[in-house]
Amino acid sequence: MLFLAVFCGFLAEFKLEQMIENHREKKFASLVLSDLRGDSIYFEKRAKEMNLIKKRSKALFLLMTQTQKPTDKEIIEATKAVSFLFEIHAITATYEQMKASGSLRYLKDETLITAMQQYYDVLLPRVIKAVDFEQDFNKTHITPFRLKYFRAQDFNFETDSLINNNPIILNRTQETDQELLNIFQTYHRQHLQITLELIPSASKKLNSLINLLKSEYHLK
Repeated sequence: MLFLAVFCGFLAEFKLEQMIENHREKKFASLVLSDLRGDSIYFEKRAKEMNLIKKRSKALFLLMTQTQKPTDKEIIEATKAVSFLFEIHAITATYEQMKASGSLRYLKDETLITAMQQYYDVLLPRVIKAVDFEQDFNKTHITPFRLKYFRAQDFNFETDSLINNNPIILNRTQETDQELLNIFQTYHRQHLQITLELIPSASKKLNSLINLLKSEYHLK
């Protein structure tokens, strides 16, 4: 009888522990799903903005390579439209907490764990690294060019807008025009990599993760 009582107590404790782990598993899954949905909304919004910049970059290239020489105002307006600088605001708090505390063990589906690791540890860092590189290029090349050749009395750098209807590009030559085009086309190529390769790849894995979580844990 004593043995039976101890054994039943052990089973009850084991069952309780299982219930607690199942509860934690579903709670973490729900939190990760919420984070991923936030990322999905952010990436969708950012993709639209980046596609708009892509069109503006093409317009700048056509402006600078057309037969008729563009005016200073046309160039300043066109470069202003593509000097787009942004950060990646992905939500990684829940995953980082799970990884640091060892709570990933609560997730029993290996396919789900692998997909999470691919998104959070591989694809998302690639996007962030590329965006950081693009930001550095902007600060290293675009901002110095604008500070050197654009006049402060023509341009409001805080609001990124013209305050003079007849702005002037200082010491403008064929060489400075080519330098400007080279800078912005290099920036455009970096932008295209993020827009057409890195973000779509991360978004595809993100959406796959959302579907896996919803299916595995019957979440809405």
